Amino acid sequence: MFVGLHVLLAERTETPELVISEDEGKEFMAAVQNVMRHYSVETTQKTLDWIALFGTTSGMYVPRIAAIGMRRRAMKQGRTMHRAAPQQPPDNVTPIIQPDMMSGAGFQGDQ
Repeated sequence: MFVGLHVLLAERTETPELVISEDEGKEFMAAVQNVMRHYSVETTQKTLDWIALFGTTSGMYVPRIAAIGMRRRAMKQGRTMHRAAPQQPPDNVTPIIQPDMMSGAGFQGDQ
């Protein structure tokens, strides 16, 4: 997630130099953990659960919000977004039908 936030920030600010590698992200987080072990941080399980919920929610929705913003900017500029080919689910898995997020298909009246 830390690396992903850098990618989104680089895209948003049009500053590709902000992108970090997975190794850089791991190295940074290890250094943060090393510093944190010198401090006695006490918290409740309730607080930890809230932090975990925030992190999970951010990981799910921040990339989607960024994609929506990029799509809208591209539409204003008269461009179309290129998408990767959809992946096929394994044979033993029933696919979940989802609306096409890029074209808006499946929303309001697209039955």
